[in-house]
Amino acid sequence: KFKDWENNPEVPKGEKIPFYNIPESDIDLIILYYWNPLYSEPACLRWERILKNSFVISFSPFMDESTALADLILPDHTFLERFEDTQTHSSVINPSFGIRQPVVAPLYNTQNACDSLIKIARKLGLDFPWENFEEAVKERLKDYDIEEIKEKGWFEGEDIAVKTPKFLFPKKLALEEPKWEGEGDIYLLPYKSITYAEGSGANIPYLQELGGMLRKIPSYKSYMSFLEISPELAEKLDVKDGDKVIVESQIGEIEVAVIIREGIPSDCALIELGKGHKEYGRFAKDKGVNPREILLPVVGDTDNLSHWATKVKIKKHRGAK
Repeated sequence: KFKDWENNPEVPKGEKIPFYNIPESDIDLIILYYWNPLYSEPACLRWERILKNSFVISFSPFMDESTALADLILPDHTFLERFEDTQTHSSVINPSFGIRQPVVAPLYNTQNACDSLIKIARKLGLDFPWENFEEAVKERLKDYDIEEIKEKGWFEGEDIAVKTPKFLFPKKLALEEPKWEGEGDIYLLPYKSITYAEGSGANIPYLQELGGMLRKIPSYKSYMSFLEISPELAEKLDVKDGDKVIVESQIGEIEVAVIIREGIPSDCALIELGKGHKEYGRFAKDKGVNPREILLPVVGDTDNLSHWATKVKIKKHRGAK
C-alpha cells in the first residue's frame, strides 16, 4: 500500500522503492526466498519492526531470524533435495545454463518453492499450464536436449536462448573517496567467512570448526566472534589476546573478544561475518555476535547498503583485566 509514500515527490510513481527505504509499517505482504534481512542487512534490527507489521511468507527450509517472525512458512527443499535451473550471472561474458538435480530424497515434509508458487497460482485461477516446476523448465528448454543437459549438468554457447540482460551499473562509477559515517575513529571492516560465507552455513558445525582451524583457533573457540586488531591499537586500548572490548556505533554496540594480528592498520578493526544468530538452529543460535547490528545504513555507489562504511568507537570492557 505504501500510504506514506503516495504523496512523496522523491518516489516517482510506478518505480520500485529500494528495500533499504521500505517504511516500517503499511506493507501488505513480504515474501522471503533465501533472504534473512533481520540478520543479513546492515542496521538489521530495524527489520524486526518491518516484519512484525507485515504479513510475511517465508520459503526458508531453516528457522532463521526472519522466518521465526513469518505468518506462513512453506519450507523449500534444501539444495541437495531440489530440482532447479541455474544460469550465469549477467556479468559473465559467455552465457551458460545448468540444472541442479536432487541427490537425496527430501528428509522432511518440504516442497520445492517453485512448485508451491505454481500450486498457489493455479488455486487462484491464474493461467499456469504446468503441473510442476520441472515441466516449466522443460518448456523453457524446449529447443534443447533436456536429457543431455541433465547428463552433463550444464550447457553453454553463444546461441543459448536462455540469457540474462547485460550487466550494467545503475550509474556511472567514478573514483571517489569512500563514504564513511560514524562518530568513532576506527574503520570497522566485516568480512565473509571462507567456510560459511555471510552466515548461511553457520548451522553446520563442520563449517564452523573448519573456519577455526584455518584461522588457527581451537575448535571450542570456533563458535566465538573475535575482533582482529593491530598490536598498536591493542596497546592503545590496553588489551591483550582474549580480552573483551565494546564496539560502539550510533545505533548500538557489541561485546567481543580481541585477537591481535600483525599487518592490520592501526585505525582498522576486522570482524568475521556469519555468527551472532538469534535463531537458525542449535549450532548457530547465540554463538558470537552479528556486526551488522551496529553497521550504519549507508548507501554505496551501487545503490546497495555498504558493509564497509561505519566508523566505530572501541573501548576496553570494564571486566577485562
